[in-house]
Amino acid sequence: VKIISKENESLRRIIGTMNNGIVIVNEEGIVQDIAPIFKFLLFQFIPIEKGDFIFEFLNKDLITEYKNTLKECLSHMQVKTKHFTYRIFENEYDFDIRFIPIRRSENLQKLIMLVYTDKTEANRLDRQLVESMKFASIG
Repeated sequence: VKIISKENESLRRIIGTMNNGIVIVNEEGIVQDIAPIFKFLLFQFIPIEKGDFIFEFLNKDLITEYKNTLKECLSHMQVKTKHFTYRIFENEYDFDIRFIPIRRSENLQKLIMLVYTDKTEANRLDRQLVESMKFASIG
């Protein structure tokens, strides 16, 4: 038990250094566990706690779509990825969510790991690269 606790603590430290938001939810989208996400931009503005509905901050169409994705992910035990844009103050940010089905061995409860990734900067750089390539081909 002591070894497992130590490994669990090490894993939480590693996850805490990543710039991703990682949340474990049940099939209804209720938060079961949260990795240390203090660095992740979105969750600095949207407080997420155990027991919260993870998609509450999104519009109704996305909520319906993502609830369906949770069910589909669990029924097929396949990883899914979804994209959304969210406005923080005056800026729009692009985020991806990976839906990763997992099972806890203690009680075989069906859970999904949601990995949120801020794609804003990567998308901006991709657009810049495309524009640069256009100009290079013209010149």
